[in-house]
Amino acid sequence: MNSMSFFRKSVPDPAIPASPARPTILVVSDDLDILDMVHSIFASLVGMDVEGMSMSQFCERKKFNIDAYELAVIDVATGECLSRPDFLAARERVRGLGCMFISAELGGEQMRQLIKLDGIDWLKKPLAKREFIETVLAYAKKVKGTGGQVHAVLSSGGSSGGTSVAISLAYNHAMRR
Repeated sequence: MNSMSFFRKSVPDPAIPASPARPTILVVSDDLDILDMVHSIFASLVGMDVEGMSMSQFCERKKFNIDAYELAVIDVATGECLSRPDFLAARERVRGLGCMFISAELGGEQMRQLIKLDGIDWLKKPLAKREFIETVLAYAKKVKGTGGQVHAVLSSGGSSGGTSVAISLAYNHAMRR
C-alpha cells in the first residue's frame, strides 16, 4: 500500500458523516508523522478533509484547483527545497491559497527565502498539537468568520435617544450570541 494514498480524501472516515461542504486541507510532507498527525486531528476532531501528498508529488503536479482547498500545510523539512526551482514553481501555482509552513530550525538565509514565499504562518518542528490546531482554526476564522456579523451605525443629534437605541441594539445583539 502506498503510504501517501492512505491520506486521500476519497477514503472517508466512517465515524464522520459525509458532507459536501467539508473544507479540505492540502498537506505536503515527506514526514509520515506529520501527515498522520494532521489527518488524525482534522479528519476526526475538526471535521475537515485532508489530502496529503509528498514534496515530490507537489513539485511535479502541474495544475492545482486552489478553490478546492481552504489551506495548504507545507513541510519544508530542513529548508533544502526552498531554493529548488520546481518547488518555487509549485508554490507559485498555489499562490492564491493560504500556506502554513512547517520546518526544523532554519538559518537566516533560509528564513528569508521562506518569508518571500508569502505564507500565513510558520511553525517549528516538533509540532505542538495544540499550537497547530489553534493556528489553523484562527486562519479559518479570519477567512470565513466575518461573513455573519452585522454592524449598525446610528446618526443622531443630542437628546434624540441615539445612545439609548445603540445600547438596546448592543444588548439585543449580545443576547442572541
